[in-house]
Amino acid sequence: MSIVTIVERGPQGPGGDLGAYGSFVSLTNQTIASATTAYAVALGTTAESRGISIVDGSKITFAEAGTFALSFSLQLHNSNNNIQTARVWLRKNGADLENTNSIFDIPGQHGGSDGALIAATTIVVTVAAGDNLQLYWSASSTQAFLQYLAAGTSPTRPVTPSAIVAVQQIMFSATAPLQFIANSSEPATPTGGGILFVASGALKYKGSSGTVTTLAAA
Repeated sequence: MSIVTIVERGPQGPGGDLGAYGSFVSLTNQTIASATTAYAVALGTTAESRGISIVDGSKITFAEAGTFALSFSLQLHNSNNNIQTARVWLRKNGADLENTNSIFDIPGQHGGSDGALIAATTIVVTVAAGDNLQLYWSASSTQAFLQYLAAGTSPTRPVTPSAIVAVQQIMFSATAPLQFIANSSEPATPTGGGILFVASGALKYKGSSGTVTTLAAA
């Protein structure tokens, strides 16, 4: 039995493969022209992203396959005196995605101010590379809308987007990346360890005794 003794610990390296993610917002009011029509939630600004992008202003598009958690927060407002109902759901590649609809009742206007409600939930979805998801919504009145608010004072506070959507990969479908080692000349003899290198396409190892061993042919 051989025993490996760690004589010095180097800095901890990064974790495994980085997952894809995206954070997208809308910095504009979003209104509807009809209470019987569905509208895509616009996402005009990318806050953070890796492997996920917005196409055509609303399509959350995936460069790689995987399983993702999509969370949304919509700033629903209602300028009507009565409670109005909003519905929010997902479409995948242009088709309604089953079991994704949520219903939100927005309070009516009161005290001279719009009724307001945050519509929020999380949905887990598996996609293939090139797939897209869109958040769609409808409301029972054209007086319901998604409101954007500029940065405020007293106290100082940041912008309120009309829509916030965050997408985070929770399961990987991609294979591990290939590792490439370029050809190099034989290195000097190392002390206290060994060096892997490639010469003329063959994988070689040189230990502290100076011996070079071919591990794999070109």
